[in-house]
Amino acid sequence: MSPLVLIGLLVLGAKPSKPPVPLPMPPPPAVKPQPQPPPPSPEPAKPAEPAVVRAAPERERPLASRIRLSAGVGPGFALDSGSSGATIQGSRPIYLRGSVRGSLDLMRLGPGDLQVLVPISVQGASFRFTILGFVVQGSIWGLDVMPSVRYQAEVYPDLSLYGEFGLGFGSFQTTIQQQFVGYQTVGAGGFGVRLGGGLEYRLLDQLRLLLQPMELTTLSVTSTVTQGGTTVTTTSTATEWSLSVGAVVPLSF
Repeated sequence: MSPLVLIGLLVLGAKPSKPPVPLPMPPPPAVKPQPQPPPPSPEPAKPAEPAVVRAAPERERPLASRIRLSAGVGPGFALDSGSSGATIQGSRPIYLRGSVRGSLDLMRLGPGDLQVLVPISVQGASFRFTILGFVVQGSIWGLDVMPSVRYQAEVYPDLSLYGEFGLGFGSFQTTIQQQFVGYQTVGAGGFGVRLGGGLEYRLLDQLRLLLQPMELTTLSVTSTVTQGGTTVTTTSTATEWSLSVGAVVPLSF
């Protein structure tokens, strides 16, 4: 080996070694995210309880709106033939009967209304017949006032049925004209009962048709007749069946 090569090797070997170059550190291993725990299952929804609908308390109607007026007219048939001041012996007159009524709604009772009413009725009839060749003719007038209770219910839209029961007073005046005797007047009156039933049909908001096929009135009447200085008092029963057609209107519009 030549001396130059040897010296060069020595020189190279005498150089200080370079400091180690730091190598980049590898990145830390990536941490995999843990899966989120599943959310707790929601409890099954409870069915909603049905809302309780409470009806508002019915306001009391004004007095005027609970009053109604009605009127009707129709025939009346005497069911007895006794001489009571309401009929003539052997005859059964047919009356023309008219009535007016005022009714007041008291309270709601079941499907209908309980009412009170005051019917005032006037009736009249004329008669003429022959007994043993003698002509007897005259007229009968009657008046009765029968305060009653009524129950009325709507059975179909706009159609109501009702029934009535009442107690009251009635009076009759009979005028008789006889041949060779002249005029004779007989008065009679007494207390009795009344049964009625019928229907009302709404024609308009403020007008109803009244049809009453049944009104039965029975009175225990006492009559007094004075003839030839002698006074005779008799008590008997007067029964009458009547029907009427009319209209009903409220007091307040």
